[in-house]
Amino acid sequence: MTGPGNQPLFEANGCLQMAGNRLHDAKALLNNDNGTNQGCCFFSHQTAEMSLKGLIWFYTKETPQRVHSLRFLLKELEQTSFRDHPDYDVMIGKTSVLEKHYIGSRYEYEDDRGNILRDYTRREAEDSVAAATHIYEVARSIVPPWEPDDGPG
Repeated sequence: MTGPGNQPLFEANGCLQMAGNRLHDAKALLNNDNGTNQGCCFFSHQTAEMSLKGLIWFYTKETPQRVHSLRFLLKELEQTSFRDHPDYDVMIGKTSVLEKHYIGSRYEYEDDRGNILRDYTRREAEDSVAAATHIYEVARSIVPPWEPDDGPG
């Protein structure tokens, strides 16, 4: 992502806007009879990923690495003052709920004959949305909104 002068606060807010959009998508799938638990889990993972990347932008003022591992992103935040945030340890548990949903929901879904190996359950979808919501809300409470007249991040 790039923004006005590549400002970290602008970038952090861009990540959080995407995270909010994915959370909206996850909740819509959870509450819609036409949605899938698998899609809900995937969008929940995406919510957490973009929320953590927003926090990385905010705390480090640097571009987050292009990875999908929530554990890796949280490890990056461990090197910042976010480690002292009261929700840091809670985030570890929340990311563990979601970590498996990036690869699992995209690649490990069928055998070589096209048979579904595993269906995601309603409970997994509910737990994923709850974890993603918590991570997003923590990130949104930390990162102030970007204003167009803000100076360099």
